[in-house]
Amino acid sequence: MLKTNELAILYAEVDCGPDMKNTLGEWMAAQRINQMISMMSESINKFGGIVSKTFDEGILGTFIKVDAAYQAADQILSNQVTLDYDETITTTIPLDVRIVLNYGKMLVVAGNISGDQLAESMQLASKTKAGTVLYTSNFAQKLKTKTKIKPKNLGKLKLEILENEVQAYQLDYGNESGKKSSHKSEVKEEISSSLATPLPVSPKNNESKPSETFKKADSKQENIKTVLSDTKKESLKPVLHIKINNKTFILDETSSEITLGRAPDNTITVPLPYVSRKHLIIEYKDKEFVITNTGANRTYLKNSNNNKETICRDRESEILKQKGEISLGCPIKEQNEYLINFLIKME
Repeated sequence: MLKTNELAILYAEVDCGPDMKNTLGEWMAAQRINQMISMMSESINKFGGIVSKTFDEGILGTFIKVDAAYQAADQILSNQVTLDYDETITTTIPLDVRIVLNYGKMLVVAGNISGDQLAESMQLASKTKAGTVLYTSNFAQKLKTKTKIKPKNLGKLKLEILENEVQAYQLDYGNESGKKSSHKSEVKEEISSSLATPLPVSPKNNESKPSETFKKADSKQENIKTVLSDTKKESLKPVLHIKINNKTFILDETSSEITLGRAPDNTITVPLPYVSRKHLIIEYKDKEFVITNTGANRTYLKNSNNNKETICRDRESEILKQKGEISLGCPIKEQNEYLINFLIKME
């Protein structure tokens, strides 16, 4: 008989919005999502949780202590993330995230988590909005910490797939003393000061007034789009920098691929006995940098947005995210001289 554990669940999704990629561009949008997930992972680990899985636009954390799950969620939505537009321009933006907190019996097998509470959490995420925490009555019954924001009773929400109803409550961080609107103002002002003419400052209230660049803009997205177009953002392309054994290799959309292995005819030769002759291919595919394991032994990958080590076996592929480490044939922590460091930059 399989053993079940009672756990608290923190399930979070990044709210990309319909125009996010059109506004920031695909690469910058991916950068923003990766940095959000990385920061959420840090918050989960800080309060004693375990990052059980990361998704393209979300993360799943589990906690033994219910109050620790709430504290992690509170930190995530009270925080900001720094986004680098290029080497000279940096701005802080709010974490547009929706979070679901739940509690119940979960089945844990070989690191994989399953159970009705997990399915509930993923369905409930579609019923909430960015800047809010939605938690269930199961979670509320175990929570001892007093929430910073007064919860709103949402009543019983119907879940179509499970065909049941869940009593839910909501904490709206978007209405917390106007925090959300102040974040938007900070984004607009910081991008403006970096890219456009400095905004004039009123001697009366020391608040920034919109410059001519923003007079006709009706939304945050239009403001960002106007400014970024002035910098000719479209001309920047992602470039992959690979460093191994004090040597640097570069891959971009104009390059074919980089091969790694024990054989001397590879782009990068790794003369180790547990490395296959043709061990790994790195290529630019569908606007992303992808690694594919082509050898008999494994490839180990750790992206910066995930503390877990991903293992690639025969013909398996993984996408490189922002920066991280790769090891051929042995775990990353056991690799020394031939540890591969990678960094994706806009150039």
